[in-house]
Amino acid sequence: MDDIDLKICRILSDNCRASFAEIAREVHISRMAVRERVMNLYKKGVIQKFTILIDSKKVGLDVAVFLLVKVKPQELDNVAKILSDHPNVVIVYATTGLNALHVHAFVKDTTALEKFIHNEIYTIPGVVEVESNILLKRYKSERSMLV
Repeated sequence: MDDIDLKICRILSDNCRASFAEIAREVHISRMAVRERVMNLYKKGVIQKFTILIDSKKVGLDVAVFLLVKVKPQELDNVAKILSDHPNVVIVYATTGLNALHVHAFVKDTTALEKFIHNEIYTIPGVVEVESNILLKRYKSERSMLV
């Protein structure tokens, strides 16, 4: 990966809809060379996904929540899979410490959050405890690695 690849990644991180021609003008190589480089970065797994960022409040999901889900060790992978498949969950990480999963989800309101925790998460075999932290204000939210 060279400086041109890094510049291409920065451009696409900022705007995944940037055309090969637009990128080519910024990095001073041909459109076809940009296309080749992007395809190569994708094949190598450097670029994992081309996506968009949706404003959750504008689609009726007003509450962003971080959950610490403590799990029996032997059930960690199963619980992570079930939570990962839930449409309101956007991030699931295994963390160090207390056999915990860090989960980021969006729900309509606090009533929906209560139902999600008690009627869905606690019913998953292996879940021991759930702590929730509602996001009050977002100062920074970068979902891609800045290079």
